[in-house]
Amino acid sequence: TNGVPALPGAVAPVAPPASPVAAPAAATPARLITVRTGILEIAIDLRGGDLSTAKLPTYPVHKDQPDVPLQLLNSQPESFFAIQSGLRAADQQPEANHLAEYTAAGTEFVLAEGADELVVPLSWQSPDSALRVEKTFRFHRDSFKVDLEYTVHNTGTAPYRAANYLQLQRHYAPPERSMFDVDSYSFYGPLVYNGSKYEKLEIDDLTKTPYTQPVEKGWLAAIQHHFLAAAVPPAAELWSYEGRFAEGRFLVSAIGPLQTVAPGASASFK
Repeated sequence: TNGVPALPGAVAPVAPPASPVAAPAAATPARLITVRTGILEIAIDLRGGDLSTAKLPTYPVHKDQPDVPLQLLNSQPESFFAIQSGLRAADQQPEANHLAEYTAAGTEFVLAEGADELVVPLSWQSPDSALRVEKTFRFHRDSFKVDLEYTVHNTGTAPYRAANYLQLQRHYAPPERSMFDVDSYSFYGPLVYNGSKYEKLEIDDLTKTPYTQPVEKGWLAAIQHHFLAAAVPPAAELWSYEGRFAEGRFLVSAIGPLQTVAPGASASFK
């Protein structure tokens, strides 16, 4: 897309012949950091610097179990659901993709009393130390919105060309319909909004033909009864959207325009 190589199988499926949808290995407690805002309980995996789990403590699974929160994102293979993000580099340059190893200043971040914002900074450095990337999450009081920004510092001697991407990957098992369970009749799967039209992506369709479309002012999501998780690129930019299904998982992704970071300069990707 725009001079950036196709996302490889380890990052996202590619055009046929497609490699299987691959996901990061199961997270270990040693590489997880926790974030608590009061209405969100998040685990961030330092491999990829991505949201690994997300629980909603103000929304219990059942009214008779008020201490068991609804969980959207999940790192367990049988219920895997992740929002993944990263930078995709051109010219085979190093990249801070969602398989890269990040570091953080702490292991637990909690929204302070009286504060409206919680900033969680992560860092990545290229093997040759010519690139340093800051991946920053911003959480907000009483909001489920999470802002994400990359800042790339190019201390090398060559221009750095990269684009940022977002993707949602989720294990999919066809729901069993039951007249006693209204949830079983609701749509469960991926969807996109292309700036003017909301569209559900049926798994049977994705199995036969991948979804591809350039989009402005859009977003991509995975939905279940009453809840969804969505990734929202900047409205003013043209992003390339894709949707695929393989190996029991669906994946919807979007990659943004290519940017060039000159030697000695910095640039942000939001």
